[in-house]
Amino acid sequence: MINRLKPYGVMIFVLWPLLTVLFAHSFSEQSLNAQEKIRVEAKISAPVWKVTESRTKRGGTSYWAYYKIPSGNGQIEGGGPISQDTYEAVTRGTLAAIDVYVAQDGTSWTAYGREIHADDSYGKSWFIGAIVGFCCAPLLYFFVVAPIPFGKTRRSLNQRWASDA
Repeated sequence: MINRLKPYGVMIFVLWPLLTVLFAHSFSEQSLNAQEKIRVEAKISAPVWKVTESRTKRGGTSYWAYYKIPSGNGQIEGGGPISQDTYEAVTRGTLAAIDVYVAQDGTSWTAYGREIHADDSYGKSWFIGAIVGFCCAPLLYFFVVAPIPFGKTRRSLNQRWASDA
């Protein structure tokens, strides 16, 4: 059929941009909410009880600290990423406590982790939105758009493509 609706054209020129905008807006809202939550927490000094070093798949190294946060009902344990300098200071014994930011609901971030999460940029949201939109566009098209019957014959695109084959 010459006048058949091309599914890849619809996915690339209609669904992918639409889904990119929707997902980018969603991810930027999540980022803004996290940044707002990070701004209203209290900074405390928490004693570190364990630090770990782990190798990443890309050949890098990540450092993680486990700490105890004093609260009204005892101590709450938490963990978060730390810098290499902080890791070395804790392992040498020159540093026993790290700066931790605690929100009203009990979630906590290390100072290094806070910097990482506060830097979520708008461009990063658009990039992730484009990738997720690209992956979801074919699924949306073939499971939502293609089964809809239309035209004089009231046949869906799936039925028309099956009869052409």
